[in-house]
Amino acid sequence: MALQMARLIGSAGSGKTTELIKIMEGALPGVGGNPHAIGLLSFTRAARQEAAERAASAWQVPVESLTREGYIRTGHSVCHRQLGIQAGQMITDKKADLEWLANGFGVRLSTSIDDDNSNQVFIGDERVAWCLNVWNLHRVTLKPLDKVVEWKRRVDEEGQDISEVISVAEQYESLKRIDDRCDFSDLLLRFAGIRCSPKHGISNVTPEGDLPPVQVWLFDEQQDASPLLDAVCKRLISGRWSGGPTSLAIRFRASTASQVHRLNASSAGLCRNNGSCRSPTAVLPLSCGLAKSAFAG
Repeated sequence: MALQMARLIGSAGSGKTTELIKIMEGALPGVGGNPHAIGLLSFTRAARQEAAERAASAWQVPVESLTREGYIRTGHSVCHRQLGIQAGQMITDKKADLEWLANGFGVRLSTSIDDDNSNQVFIGDERVAWCLNVWNLHRVTLKPLDKVVEWKRRVDEEGQDISEVISVAEQYESLKRIDDRCDFSDLLLRFAGIRCSPKHGISNVTPEGDLPPVQVWLFDEQQDASPLLDAVCKRLISGRWSGGPTSLAIRFRASTASQVHRLNASSAGLCRNNGSCRSPTAVLPLSCGLAKSAFAG
């Protein structure tokens, strides 16, 4: 059976999440009534929690069953689970991890991590922090490192040259290898099967971690997926797990055609809840028009 894929597009308050829950409910009988065979990947913990609570209410199961045992998770959480990351391996913003980072470079250095989307930013020593932030941007966008450096220098009107970024990135990667540590971008890279080398660039490698036993995937707010997270999504729907084929539904806000067509879909739906309390009445027709344009390519 070939992968079946559909898009769902609409503006804020147009009923996308409600429609996703209906899709999940409709898919439940087809997976033997097992809620853990249906996965929803969100890009923030807040969105994950909202979807889990609504699904748990509809299915009459505990929320924790879906978020801990099941696969209503953020992309980072899915990769963390499938890779079997152990306690102490992740580079977080805890005191011990910040000390490890600062001692490794011999400068004042720490990292700030967004509690909602796991976005990691390095702060402290200007030279090292700037280089590490550029290195992380390169890994997330999967753009050539020299192009990322060029863009960042133009935006910041200052910064380091490419040789300095390569030097700092090599030191960082060496520190992680020696102590068996990884950061949030590493989770996605390893699961997606992508290697980023400061000197040799980006290459495809054998993905790490098994695919989850999920038969139906739903991707929430897919237009916000970075190229790296998009690579994770594509591996999740590759369907090469032992249980059989996979189906997919993708939820978008009304967005640009390039974002909407990132994953080819065999069907599409447009949410038009005219009673939205989140978008003014005049905005909804405009957003629907944008969505129609996206469908048309």
